[in-house]
Amino acid sequence: PKVDQEYREEMQGIVEALNKRRIRLDIWDIVALNAFLELGPYYVPHFDKANGENNPKPLVPERCSAFIATGSYTKDGKIVLGHNAWTGYLDGQRWNIVFDVVPAKGNAFIMDGLPGVIHSGDDFAINSSGLAITETTISNFSGFDPAGIPEFVRARKAMQYAESIDEFTAIMIEGNNGGYANNWLVGDNKTGEIASLELGLKNVTLRRTTDGYFSGSNYPVNEKLIAEETAFPVHDKSVSANARRIRWDQLLTEYKGKIDVAAGQELAQAQHVGELGRRQLRHLGLDRRRDHHRRHAALLRERLGLRGVGRHGDGLHHGLHLFAEVVVRHAKHRDVDHLRVTHEHVLGFLRVDVHPSGDDHVGLAVGEVEEVVGVDVANVAERAPGLFRMT
Repeated sequence: PKVDQEYREEMQGIVEALNKRRIRLDIWDIVALNAFLELGPYYVPHFDKANGENNPKPLVPERCSAFIATGSYTKDGKIVLGHNAWTGYLDGQRWNIVFDVVPAKGNAFIMDGLPGVIHSGDDFAINSSGLAITETTISNFSGFDPAGIPEFVRARKAMQYAESIDEFTAIMIEGNNGGYANNWLVGDNKTGEIASLELGLKNVTLRRTTDGYFSGSNYPVNEKLIAEETAFPVHDKSVSANARRIRWDQLLTEYKGKIDVAAGQELAQAQHVGELGRRQLRHLGLDRRRDHHRRHAALLRERLGLRGVGRHGDGLHHGLHLFAEVVVRHAKHRDVDHLRVTHEHVLGFLRVDVHPSGDDHVGLAVGEVEEVVGVDVANVAERAPGLFRMT
């Protein structure tokens, strides 16, 4: 009852297509697939508590990093957005689709995602109204309202219908169920304005600017939200989310006035895991997979019709990158309880103009990019950081 009719019909279409392939799934399977990010860390603790089983530890872990910048912080004053999504092996090996969706109503949009989803889940999208959208999860969050509208419905609706930051915010707030609580980073190419929407269940914070930056690395911002809705250790600098927040501020301040896709690659490389991470990578033997992933990335570029693509590095990178690519996805080692893992290397979008094709299909919208630069071909089992610049 909380899912709009057009999305019910879309999911039913997925079911019918699967059944024609003799895959026995029903509408509830597809609903659960689309809501999987809301189930374990949000609905389950709520259900357990309602049934007398109190889980003292929030299940929402640290899962991604992102930034958005505009005005004097970017090289040409236009919006630059980057995001690093983290997935586990089970879903990461399939989280490799770029959807080009042209619905009967609302905006056309491109997004990354999994087979069977009607929203990104990863939430890396651009719509034909000029909005660029991404998010990072609020870690150590707890709270869920079963009477609310599922997050996957609101996220899809915002991608499809929002034409401004205000409209995006209104759609995400209406019926908020607290599931998959995120800090949303949104840019409006029409105005050059960017925003950070921290969407808790009880507390909502909207910050916006036409000259500055916002970052996300799984840390909460609003003090009231921190106190009422999280168990987040704000003052513990050893916590990854806090350390990444500090590093973001350092890097984005240092690169003020120079941020473009190329600078984004440098920012990504500045985030390293140190010697322990290097030893772990060598121990996993990921360096031996280098040639395989180069060939895989080249094949993807060929199939997607990307132009002007080049490599800028040959060896293993000794560190984590903070941005995520929307095409090449190879899951990195991480637990799979929340289904999100870090990836690296950069697919840069320069001068992105979205000219969607005539019907729904997979992957072709990226071919509309006027110039693509700086693809660092995957050397380890990871995907690249995605960066695009709005014109």
